[in-house]
Amino acid sequence: MAITVERPALARGVASAAVIVVPVAIAGTWLTGGDSPSGVLVAVFSALTIGGLVLGAAVAASRQRLGLPLVHGLLTTLVLFAVLQAVRVARRAIAGDDLEFARALSNLLVSLVAGTVGGLVGGRLGNRPTTQA
Repeated sequence: MAITVERPALARGVASAAVIVVPVAIAGTWLTGGDSPSGVLVAVFSALTIGGLVLGAAVAASRQRLGLPLVHGLLTTLVLFAVLQAVRVARRAIAGDDLEFARALSNLLVSLVAGTVGGLVGGRLGNRPTTQA
C-alpha cells in the first residue's frame, strides 16, 4: 500500500524548518569549532533546532489536505534529518573524524519526536474552520 503525500505541503514544511535549523547547525559548528561545547550552548542550539523541526512539521501538516498530518510532519523532519546527516557525515569523513553513530541515532529520535509533535499541532491547525469577515 502506497501512501500519497502532498509534495507542495512537504516542500513548504522542509523549507520552513530549514530556514531555522540550517543556520543553527552552521552557527553551532562554527561557534564550537569542533570542541566540546558548553552546556548552555548545547541547550540553546538544541532548543532552536527542535523548535525549527516542530515548526516545519506543523507547516507541512497544516497545509496538507489528504488527512495525513502525522505522515507529512514526520516526512518533513526525516527529509531534513537525512540532508543534514549526509552533510555531517561528509564533513566528518573529509576531516578524518569519527562518524559518531550514537549521536546520529539520538538526532534521528529527536527528529521523529519533533515530527510527531509538529504533525499533531499542524493537524489541529489545519482542521480549524475558517471564518471570513
